[in-house]
Order: sequence, then C-alpha cells, then structure tokens
Amino acid sequence: MTEIGRVICITALVLTQLPGFSQVTLPENVKEEIANVKELEKRGLFEQSLEKAESLIKKYDAQPEYVGYFLLRMGSALCLAKKCKLGLQYFRKSNQYGTRFSDTVLLGNSYLGLGSGFQFLHINDSAYYYYERARPFLTHKEDTINLIGIESNISLMSDNFQDKENKYLILARIREDLGDYLGVTACYYNLGMLYVENLNYKEANKSFYKSYELAKNHNYRNDLIKAQRGLAISSFYMGDKEKAFKYFLEYDSAAAKWLYSEEYNDKILELETKYKTSEIERDNAIKQAEIDEKKIKLTFLYVVIALLILILVSGYLFLDQRRKRIKMAALRLNESAQQKIQSLVQQQETNTTYALLEGQDQERQRIATELHDNLGNILATLSMYADALMDRSKTDEIKDLSTRISTASKNANNEVRRISHNLESGLLKHFGLRLAIEELMEAIRTSNNIEVKLDLELKQSLEKEKGLQVYRIIQELVTNSLKHSNCTLIHLDVTQVNGELNLIYEDNGSGFDPQSVKEGMGLRGIQQRVDNLHGELKVDSEIGRGSTFIVEVPSV
Repeated sequence: MTEIGRVICITALVLTQLPGFSQVTLPENVKEEIANVKELEKRGLFEQSLEKAESLIKKYDAQPEYVGYFLLRMGSALCLAKKCKLGLQYFRKSNQYGTRFSDTVLLGNSYLGLGSGFQFLHINDSAYYYYERARPFLTHKEDTINLIGIESNISLMSDNFQDKENKYLILARIREDLGDYLGVTACYYNLGMLYVENLNYKEANKSFYKSYELAKNHNYRNDLIKAQRGLAISSFYMGDKEKAFKYFLEYDSAAAKWLYSEEYNDKILELETKYKTSEIERDNAIKQAEIDEKKIKLTFLYVVIALLILILVSGYLFLDQRRKRIKMAALRLNESAQQKIQSLVQQQETNTTYALLEGQDQERQRIATELHDNLGNILATLSMYADALMDRSKTDEIKDLSTRISTASKNANNEVRRISHNLESGLLKHFGLRLAIEELMEAIRTSNNIEVKLDLELKQSLEKEKGLQVYRIIQELVTNSLKHSNCTLIHLDVTQVNGELNLIYEDNGSGFDPQSVKEGMGLRGIQQRVDNLHGELKVDSEIGRGSTFIVEVPSV
C-alpha cells in the first residue's frame, strides 16, 4: 500500500468514530465564489483576495453556515502574505463556525490552517497538535490534496536531510498526478531551500528552476518571486554572476511592485485594526457581563443578609442561644464572600498585567519582522547590485546600476526613518505631544538638510488617543513632503484656542493638484484620522507653489 493510501484509510477509519458531524452542502454559486478567492491567492493577489472575502462575508451574513469558508480564505491569504499572527485569528473564527454547524470539511481545513500558521511561526509543538486534529476530518474524497499537504509540512520539521529529500520528491510526484501544480511548485521550492542549507547549490538551482517554470506558467506570483530569489542566490554561489544578476533584477522588480506596495500594507493595517477593535469590543462585553454577574451576586448576598438579620431578630425574641448560632453562620458566610471577591480582584490584576506584557512582546516581534523582511531584503539587493557593478565595464550599465543602488539606499533610509518614527510614539506616551512633535521635527532637520520652523502653543495636554492621532497626522504630512515635494523648508504651527486645536503645515515644494490626487499621497489616511477626531481638513496647493494643510479639531 502506498503512503498516501495508508493516510486515506486511517482517515476514513477515524471518521467513523465522529458521530454528529457532517459536511455542509455548498451551493454551486458559493463554490464558485470560494474558487475565485482561491485563484486570487494562487496568483499572489492577496489584497484583492482579502477584499473579495470580506465582501462575501457581508453578503452571506444571513447564511452563516457559509461564512466560515470565507474566513478560512482570509486566514490563508494573510499567512501567505507573512501575517500569520493575524491569519491565525481568522482560522480560529472559521473553526468556531465549523464547530457550530458540525461541518467536517470546514473543521479539517481550519485545523490545517492553524497547523500551517504555527509552523510558519516556528511553534512546532502547536503545529503538530493541529495537524493531528485535522487528519480525522479530511476525507479522501474531498481533501486528498490537503492530506498530502500535511505530510509535506511535517517533513519540513524533520531534522534528517535524507528523509526530507525523499519525502519532497515523493510528494512532488503525487501532487503532479493529482493536478495540484501549486503544491508541486511549493515542493520544488522547499527542496531547493533544503539543498541550500546543505550547500548543494547545483541541485538547489535545478529545484528552484522547476519551481520558477511552474509558477511562471501558472501565474503564481508569490511563488514566482520566491523562486526568482532562490535562483539568484544559488546562481551566485555557483559562480554564475550573470544569471544571479538577471534573477535578482526580476526579483527586485516584482517585489518592489508588490511586497512594498503602500496599498497592500494599508490593507493589512486596516485588517489588524479591525480585528483589534473587535477584540476590544469582545473584552468589554465580557467585562460588562462579569460586572453584571457581580451585581447579581451582591444583590443576592444583600437579600440573604437581610433574611439572616430578620431571622436573627426573630430568633432573639424566642431563644438567645439559637440567635447566637445564626449570627455565627452569617459571619462565616460573609467572610467567604469577601474572600471570593478578593480572589476575583487579584485574578483581574494578573490578567491585566499579562495582557500588557503580551502587547509589548507583540510590538517587539512586529518591529523585528519589519527589520528582517523589509530592510533586510533592501540591503541584500543593494549588496548584489554592488557585486554586479564590480563586473561591469560599460558606462550605461554602470550608470543604471548606480541609479539602482541609490534608489535602494533611499528605500533603506526611508524604511529606517519610518520604523524609528513608529517607535517614537513612546515619547508621546511618556512625555506628551509637545516633546514628541519637537523630536520629530528635529529628526527631519538633522537627517534631511531641510530648514524646519516650529511654533507650538499647547496650553493643556490632550488625552492620549487624541494626541496620538494628531501626532500621526503630522507624521503623514512630513512623510508626504519628504517623498513627493522636494522641498527645502517646512513650517509647522500648532496652537490651542477656545477649546480647539489648530494645525497649519506648509512646505515650499513642487505642490500638486488636490483634485487629481485626492486619493493618493496619503491624503486618504490623513482625512480618515481628521474625521475620527470630528475635525476639518483644508488643503491649499498648486503645482510649483508648495502646499498648505490646515487641520482644526476639538482639543477637549
């Protein structure tokens, strides 16, 4: 019996031991819409995939038995886009729908998604756990490819090179027989990475090329970019710098259009904000329920105490000894209630401390990821350009490479500045809006050779969230000036008058037509923040005459 046959038989046997579970029958139009979202994922169009899945969740709000499948697709797209922490939350929501409707297919796929997400985050114990939870629900009729996917993912976590190599070759053949070309593409890429780890660059190059051809023929954009990078690395270490340079140019061009897209990053940030908002609302609901429960308990306690007092008074009239016994019982009951209340308070304090520490840890991990994925890739590309430049003799080629090196350097500088400014929100938290603005403008003055004029008249401090929104508006205005205006002077005037905060921002740059670019240059994000503050934004700009932005928001 083949290995995949053994997996199918075991799965079919375990399914007979799961009473009460079934498969939700999906209408053809729902199946077609799920397939369309999957196709966007295969092509690497993650932003469009997320938007499509979100719209379908709203569309089928009245038919919740289908919603879990679109939550599953959102989790898959986010994990493929290297946002696995957020993706895991959507897999969990999908799993809840599978449990609610006893849907074996949805449960199997959501458990598989959770296993893949934890594996990407290198939490292998959790990955193994969810893979084993997925197996009983993946029937051989509907999910043969996913069963093979489990075997492929588990092989990644093995420490034995020979076992992993053989497993990848077997899985590639099985996936090809099943017509799962996306899976075949992933197998050859993983095999190439395995050879790179063992310094066998010749075999790695062959595997990356197979993955490259499949991704190119089937328009798998995400896999194509990974294969281009793999070919560049393996060709470089094989000594073929011409091919390495060719594939790095392809990789750099594709990554610049997609991985560093502002719209793509804005969409991911929007999803993270939505999820965090829903989590806050859920936590508030839980806290309110706890408060209501405590009120009921206290009311009940007061009633009991009142009854006890009545009994004590009545008993005192008849029998003094009985009165004493009832009084002692009341005191013991009251002491027990106080101990329970104290225990609940201590538990709440512990939970609050844990949430704070967890938030700090997540922020550190996010910054580390940005440094690794964004700045690391830019610097790696810059290094390859530099190596390629040493082998060039033609003036045009040298000029082109020099331009690319300059662009990559500016990208790295802007990325460092962006991360630095994001970190500077800590100043706002601890020292207030005034110091945070002063530090931001000083950073612009010293790092960009731009003249900065700053007038601040803040008579009273703003609440934390409002101050943060105002600071983010100023950040976005400065970023626009540095990226688009080529200005040499920035003037910022912030004042508080009669309960209003007035912000006037000017630069002497190239200017723009507000009507033609009102959806670009970050204006949409600035307008959204102003709307959130119930304020008003005015833009005065003309090509060749600089730009002026006026923001008026309530300060109290």
